[in-house]
Amino acid sequence: MELTHLLPALACLQLLPWLVSPTAPNPAPAFSIDPQKDEYLLGDTVALTCSAPHLRDPVTQFQYYSNMGSAVTSTVSSGWKETYNLNITDLQCAGEYICVYYTGKTYPFNKSRESNRITIKVKDPPPQPTLSVNPPPREVNEGHRLVITCTAPGDASERRFHFYQHGAEIIPGDAGSATHITAPGTVPRNVAVLSIPRADTNSSGEYSCGYEEKDSGRWIPSTRSQAVMVTLKERPVASSLSRELAVGGAFFTLNGLIFLTTYFLMKCQDSRRTTTQTLYRAKPEGEPQIYSTIDPSVLPSPSELSTPPASVSPADQQYI
Repeated sequence: MELTHLLPALACLQLLPWLVSPTAPNPAPAFSIDPQKDEYLLGDTVALTCSAPHLRDPVTQFQYYSNMGSAVTSTVSSGWKETYNLNITDLQCAGEYICVYYTGKTYPFNKSRESNRITIKVKDPPPQPTLSVNPPPREVNEGHRLVITCTAPGDASERRFHFYQHGAEIIPGDAGSATHITAPGTVPRNVAVLSIPRADTNSSGEYSCGYEEKDSGRWIPSTRSQAVMVTLKERPVASSLSRELAVGGAFFTLNGLIFLTTYFLMKCQDSRRTTTQTLYRAKPEGEPQIYSTIDPSVLPSPSELSTPPASVSPADQQYI
């Protein structure tokens, strides 16, 4: 009867070697950090070293854990200690860390007890900046000026600003842009401006900004601003067509005026030249008509025409 109740327990014990090592846990390793600081800054790199005592079986693995849920496994071929370089890139790197090691050549490995705990505190980054766009509707006309302003809270003595488009940093001078940053020592020191003189298809997209503050001789990056979407407003087709028609009409009108002016000037010049006149002299019916072409300058005045010259016979005077 008692044996019957022990059978399930014995079955569970037979499975245990596949889950954990049947031997006692290895001694806890020594856990250290370098450099040691009360508070770390974003961008710092620390060395976490896990050192196992010298045992009969070689160490095959080291594992690092944090209370934030991260874990790192490092496999080694020989040696009794392992160093993991932790890059502090965000606030999630803060927390408590421990390490363990495993010995044994084949599965199941023998796990050690947990090491001492190391606490990493990360200093909060500079406050988030704000991003504004001019024109305010965040819609810029093609060929017009686009101005993006990044404003940081507070008034730090030294700052460096950065602008981003689609997550990639904008280098001053790229795509026709010109970045202006308020010089140190001037007021305000918390504003930077990204200026694009002529917006084009490359100007539309998602913009954000960030800045760095100098702390203990190091530049500490802030969190990035909220992203702002800028769209490009193309020129209306009807407006462009009307403009082209107006320009074309003005061109033809101007050419017409030039042609008419030239034509009348030429007519005036022709009227001033020496011209000839054709005089018609009436003859009795049956006689041929005689035309005479003379220079108008030699014609007699009206008073002279009233008196027939002496050389004209009385018979001819009746036709004059």
